[in-house]
Amino acid sequence: MIRFADVARLAAAAALLLSACDDGDSGSTAADAAVDSGFVLGDARPTDMAPPPADGGAPPMDMGGPAPDDDAGPGGGDLPCDRASDFGLQRALSAVAGAEGGAHAPRVARLPEGGWALAWQTPNGQGQQNIWIRAFDAQGAPRGDAVQAGTGRLPEFDLLSRGDGLALVWLSARTIEGGFDGIMVQGLTAAGAVDGEPAMLQGTFDVEAVSAAWVPQGQGMVVYTRGRQGAGGVFAQPISTTGALTEAPVQLSAAASVSPAVAAGDEGTWGVAWLDRSSENPGDLLFQVVDDFGEPFDDANRQADAGAQGEVELAFGRGTYAVGWARVDGLGTMTTLVTLYDTAGDVLASPIIDGPQGFGTVTDVAWLEPDTFGIAWQDYDDGRVTVGLTRVTTRGQVTEPLRLPIEAGHHQRGLVVTGSAAMVTVFVANDPMPPRESGFSTEARLMSGPLGPCR
Repeated sequence: MIRFADVARLAAAAALLLSACDDGDSGSTAADAAVDSGFVLGDARPTDMAPPPADGGAPPMDMGGPAPDDDAGPGGGDLPCDRASDFGLQRALSAVAGAEGGAHAPRVARLPEGGWALAWQTPNGQGQQNIWIRAFDAQGAPRGDAVQAGTGRLPEFDLLSRGDGLALVWLSARTIEGGFDGIMVQGLTAAGAVDGEPAMLQGTFDVEAVSAAWVPQGQGMVVYTRGRQGAGGVFAQPISTTGALTEAPVQLSAAASVSPAVAAGDEGTWGVAWLDRSSENPGDLLFQVVDDFGEPFDDANRQADAGAQGEVELAFGRGTYAVGWARVDGLGTMTTLVTLYDTAGDVLASPIIDGPQGFGTVTDVAWLEPDTFGIAWQDYDDGRVTVGLTRVTTRGQVTEPLRLPIEAGHHQRGLVVTGSAAMVTVFVANDPMPPRESGFSTEARLMSGPLGPCR
């Protein structure tokens, strides 16, 4: 899936729906404003995490940025806090050490012996993006320098914990100097260093979107779409750091599909979600449970006539899969939701996620022990892109949303989260000089901060 789904595309889809209801107005629309702005949504996707520490805590991360102001956020004023649940931003966001120069699309994974690894992309000036990885200790201090681990055209990559180390899975692209078109897998040490040569998944030259998950001390799973705009359907294939574990992938759908997502479930099972673009209005949400070989247990659960747009994000915890997605109704209104499924793939609940305004999309779904999913979102409204977090329990109970503060003229994109229900760490790309066209300026950098008790 194209991980920087264009706001203009989302706005145009909504405007198209609106035009079906009103053929007499030839004036400017919200779609015109979005196209003129050129800003993008949906850079990030979730990463599967190793289990949190035994105490359920996730230490706040001081990523080496300037000393935060405890009384004011980046935009001034009080830090956001939901007084009803005693949860909010504990201090102003600070810069992540070394993640600047156009840094965007953060991914985070826990290190086996404590601490964190962070991955991100920066433009390389040749029409492609370099993928960087850097390790941090439990207090957020860098462990060594950032390492370039891959190159690709799109923010199609996942950083995953595999128990004794890490794995980077990404969609690579050939350059003038050569290279490989398709999915690659790179093993990394527990310290975040490159370990051996990357493995190439042959026959994936026409893949446009990929998602990966990993079972600690076990195997990984990739799901991907093939062909332009997913015309070739959806596939699943088990992998290791040395390559594919089966001779051929399993085709889950032959219909034109986009935005595949996968998460490891209970032992020997994986949840897979995607959007069917061959349906009307303009897409259905599908969810299916597969085994370790990528073979489905049953037919996919289809939410027909869903009007799904944007990207699909997926996580698993406590016997529940959570799928974050967005839909556009017949009036052009964008709504963000999280649909909860049981281990058989049946719907448990599908609450609306309040918070996003204008054109909103989900950028991450993360499992937060012991019973909560963190739903990260971003929206395009009133000429700017901002981000926030809403928490949802496995019972479908939704908390008040928290919007992160932002300086005037800045844009925030690609929020991802990790931690526990008691303490969450967030990462986001902040661009003080956002270009009018799609993409990021060279001034963009990653920011991080802790969310927790805030009374």
